[in-house]
Amino acid sequence: MEKYCCFLHPKKDYKEKKLTDLCPDCKNPYGFPMLGDNVPSTIGDFKVIHPIDRGYYGVTYVVEKETTIRIKKQVLKVVPVEIYKFFKKDFEKESKDHADAADGTNHIVNIDEIFKTKISFGDIEIECHVAIMDYVQGDTLKNLMGCGANVPASMIGQIAIDLLLILSELKKKTLFHNDLHPGNIIIEKLEKDKIRIGEINNRVKAVAIDFGSLGSKTQSGDGKHLSDLHQVANILIDLSRKLLDNPQNINERDYRLASLLEERGRLLLPKITSQRHFEFEQVIDQIKNAFNQVHSPWKATLNLKNHRDYINAQTLDPWFVPSLLVDTEDKWVNEVSNKGPQVITGMRGCGKTMLIRALQFHAQAIQKNDKELPSEIIKRINQEGYVGLYVSCIKLLDKQGEPDRLTHEPFTRLFVAYALEAIYAIRHLRELDSELVQPDAFVKIASVIADFVEGSALLRQSQDEYKIERILKDILNSLSKRENKYTINSNPAIAFPQLAETISQCSPVWQDSYIFFLLDDVSTRYLKDENIITLVSSLLFQNERCAFKFTTEAQTLHMVLLSPGNIEQARIGRDYSIFDLGNKVDEKIHSNKHEGIKFVETILFKRSKFQSNHPKGLKPSEILGDKSLVEIAKNIGKPGKASEKKEIYHGITAIASVCVGDIGDVITLYEMILKRRNGKLPIPARDQNECYLELSNSRLFDINRRDGKLYDFAESFANAAHSLLVQSFKASQSKPKDKRRLRQYSSIFINITSGDKEKQNSQVRALIDAGIFNFSGGPEASRTNRQGVNPQNQFKLSFRKLYGVNKHIGLANADRFELSGHALEDWLDNPKKGKEILTRNLKSITGDSKEQVKIEDEYIVPSVNSGFQQSLFEEPHMIKSDDGGEYKIDKEEIEALALEKLPNLTINKFKNWQKSEPYPCLIAGLGFENRTLESFRRSLNLKPKTVSLLRFGENGKREEMLSVLNEKNIPYSEFGIEGVINNQNRIDCQGVVDITGLPKAVIFNIIRSSLLKKEPVSIVYTEARAHYPLDHDIQSLLEKHKHNDQTQFLESLTKIIKGEKGPYKLIPLLPLNTENYAARRVLIAFSSPKHERLYSLLDEREYDKIHIIAPPADCPRNELAKIAAEVALRKFNHAEIIEFPNDNLKDLMEYLATQYQHYFVDQNYSFEIALTGSKIQAIASAVISSVFKVSQCWYVQPAEWDPNRFTSGTDHTVMYKIKF
Repeated sequence: MEKYCCFLHPKKDYKEKKLTDLCPDCKNPYGFPMLGDNVPSTIGDFKVIHPIDRGYYGVTYVVEKETTIRIKKQVLKVVPVEIYKFFKKDFEKESKDHADAADGTNHIVNIDEIFKTKISFGDIEIECHVAIMDYVQGDTLKNLMGCGANVPASMIGQIAIDLLLILSELKKKTLFHNDLHPGNIIIEKLEKDKIRIGEINNRVKAVAIDFGSLGSKTQSGDGKHLSDLHQVANILIDLSRKLLDNPQNINERDYRLASLLEERGRLLLPKITSQRHFEFEQVIDQIKNAFNQVHSPWKATLNLKNHRDYINAQTLDPWFVPSLLVDTEDKWVNEVSNKGPQVITGMRGCGKTMLIRALQFHAQAIQKNDKELPSEIIKRINQEGYVGLYVSCIKLLDKQGEPDRLTHEPFTRLFVAYALEAIYAIRHLRELDSELVQPDAFVKIASVIADFVEGSALLRQSQDEYKIERILKDILNSLSKRENKYTINSNPAIAFPQLAETISQCSPVWQDSYIFFLLDDVSTRYLKDENIITLVSSLLFQNERCAFKFTTEAQTLHMVLLSPGNIEQARIGRDYSIFDLGNKVDEKIHSNKHEGIKFVETILFKRSKFQSNHPKGLKPSEILGDKSLVEIAKNIGKPGKASEKKEIYHGITAIASVCVGDIGDVITLYEMILKRRNGKLPIPARDQNECYLELSNSRLFDINRRDGKLYDFAESFANAAHSLLVQSFKASQSKPKDKRRLRQYSSIFINITSGDKEKQNSQVRALIDAGIFNFSGGPEASRTNRQGVNPQNQFKLSFRKLYGVNKHIGLANADRFELSGHALEDWLDNPKKGKEILTRNLKSITGDSKEQVKIEDEYIVPSVNSGFQQSLFEEPHMIKSDDGGEYKIDKEEIEALALEKLPNLTINKFKNWQKSEPYPCLIAGLGFENRTLESFRRSLNLKPKTVSLLRFGENGKREEMLSVLNEKNIPYSEFGIEGVINNQNRIDCQGVVDITGLPKAVIFNIIRSSLLKKEPVSIVYTEARAHYPLDHDIQSLLEKHKHNDQTQFLESLTKIIKGEKGPYKLIPLLPLNTENYAARRVLIAFSSPKHERLYSLLDEREYDKIHIIAPPADCPRNELAKIAAEVALRKFNHAEIIEFPNDNLKDLMEYLATQYQHYFVDQNYSFEIALTGSKIQAIASAVISSVFKVSQCWYVQPAEWDPNRFTSGTDHTVMYKIKF
């Protein structure tokens, strides 16, 4: 709908009309100059080709004029003379103003001449003003907006920028357009020789063609015109909505960018008299920033919410790695940047990912300091001589909830993934210097993929970089679904070097560079042994242009690695080199106490610079104080009351020494301790000690939950170490002149010499995989020649000290146990007897350890003023505007935009149902709970014409429910529940759905399906009077364990009835999609008393951020849910908890929408939801997944339910009505 004036009967009528609407005076359609035979064949000397569009006053045409040397296309603007007389407008002056405005600009079409002539519009002849303008190849923005096809988000952003540039160009000449509607804008499609360098979409340009309302004043206050800025805002919003209204059919990147562009548009919409002042350049920068947030994220700044933020380096963007990596004089980086295949090993949490990501090109291309220029960065990259491309094995080869399946087409997936990473690296290099990227760089990448991947011929037809990127992502998505459309047609040793050669040809900076294919986390925790053996052995090739560098835990190398050709065991030195980072970290910490403390403190202090809640200018040693390891051991050994043992572990030396390479746990522990500060420093020893115990118990609880036998190994080792420490203290006290040192056992040396060696190797690897022991020293430290064909049979295992502090073990690396032969077999088979077996195989306590270790000297960090107050914390950093004031987009405004997208919600109580109109259909479950039957009876008060019933494996209340239907003579049909869970059977909710007897997966699928079709949905829900586990059962355990750690309480829950049993199965409810395999993932999960569901999901799937919604602890069940969330928080360093009521659907929908805005739109996370809470939370999740682009929603299904102990009784019933 637009505003039009009749060509024959002008009136001051500014109502919006269609072109087909008729003038009330002449009965001609307003669009008659553009319709059929009314289109003039000629205008003066010009031949009319076709009309472009109508404006309020006139019409524009594409015309041709033949000269002596060529036929030239131009555009004519035509306005009846009488219309301009009626509106008292001066066409000649307007045209001169247009010409002046266009002079020296890029986005305003030039006007060459004007004339006056009579024009025949069919049978009607009208005298008209005519302006001759340059022809622009393209279509009007109006037609673009009206077409059914989606407009790429990059084009939307570019159009908005160009419109603002038009306004900026006019502003410089103190002019306003005053009529910048879509019909006045041509979107020019640029040829190759006119591509615009540095724009977010270099193939299009918006050009203004009609300046009928041009003036030196804005007309936005006359009630007839919107301001120019508002016109741009409306265009931005309307184009973005074309994408946002259909989230299921566009990719995450475009959805995110469209969301950001709509957000920018909405912020421009307030009335011009009341809105904040915007400079056009400022708004352009905001749009470009939105684009960069998606396409150039390396321009962001690092901000840590707490010390644990980004503790998993896979969640850390590579451009931030140099800010957090601790590597004195780049010694470790230099060692891993040598040419040739390399394996970087070490225990979980030692920093392998951080180190390998330091080789990634994005980390290279970041300023080393504020003064480093782009030219200096380029020079440094050239000197370093390599280009690193990174892929995470966990994400690319993710099993998506199917842990036992072999990886599908791993080499094809890696080949395509590294090509994508090359595209991102090329873009980053282009931003440093666009002249250094070959014009056909992206086409080169596409061609090499088309050469080596069968089925990818479409890439040969693609010239646009974003289309190439889209195709590559589509290939990865297809492979993740195990489709057989694509396969690599050559050996990896041939294909990957060719990809490397192609990458080096994309820029002169890279032409002599060595290409590192960085493959992270090749771990037995995520990949089957067969996958790893095939993967690693096939990629350990030698080549003069490239090499693979893997990270893995040391135990993975213990498997038989085949050399290239798969004919013999790979040899260190010949086929690959090893860099044992875990051992390097352990040596750094423990070989020299002062250096070790300095190393750990530097890691902690470096992180403190990027968060505002750390005490300003204070080092961790000043915050923690100190206590020597000898004193800690003496305090453990000497007799005393329990209360006297509550201040054992504290100080900087303790936090450094508890680390055996697990830097992540040290950071987590430090964060926990920081939260205990109360204004005085150092933080009290008792508070620090409690943090050690909490984290220890949390880790042990998780091990025990997964495998009680593993827990027995940790507990028995810690008991043995504690017992021997106490014995040695008593011995030293009985004969003080002997100066016997305290025994502090922290490792075990094992030698597999007898029995089933394969079984023992597997058992040892399980202990290492579980994180109870660290494979110390790695393969190169073995006493057995690893170049032989037999597996390594000797191991030195360092105990994860954190797992022993709850038993009070020493923290020094002083002594080790040794086991071999039958004693080793006995220990591996009977871990409950571990303490007895380990101590039985020792020499006398008075003897010396075989492994002599330097005893830590006394070194105490000076204490600081205990009266230190928290007022010294740093102030949050604010971005300053050009005028010195603070500028930021209002968070509440942005959140309000997200909330506008939500459907309307109304709530009706049961007593108000009687007056409702009959519903066409009722959907309900044939459940087994008492409330299911009663809720069904109540739902029938809605007078459904038919009923669809979902059937479980259990018979439940089926007979009673069918009897009710037969009595009321209501027709019904039955469906199996499994088919609805996995979406094989789709049931449309054209009436009302009673969710009381339905599992959360079915609730999610039915509600989401209806809302996607913009259909209203009515939901009946009846609450139970009581849920299992019961409040009084939980309360009794809470009382019993009120003085114990939370994890001990959770362990006790195995003794009470929960209403369901594991193991649990992960079921994805949305289409599997890995188009953004490298994207960070956030999980929004709900904590409930049935906490095993949440833990089972977190065991199987890796997340970069975990956001747990827990209820207020206002009853025993909710207190249990809150405790479960807090224990998860300790285990997963990247988890956070928000307290939120379970039963307020409206508030919950709004909260999830704001979190979506926060994580998906603003921070580039893929957004996943877990249905691990209540049915009301499942409704909210379904709503959010229908409105926004949610990456995945997980249902965690128990192996069985207990029909007799799931819920009891029936409570109130409500109906929710949701509609757009």
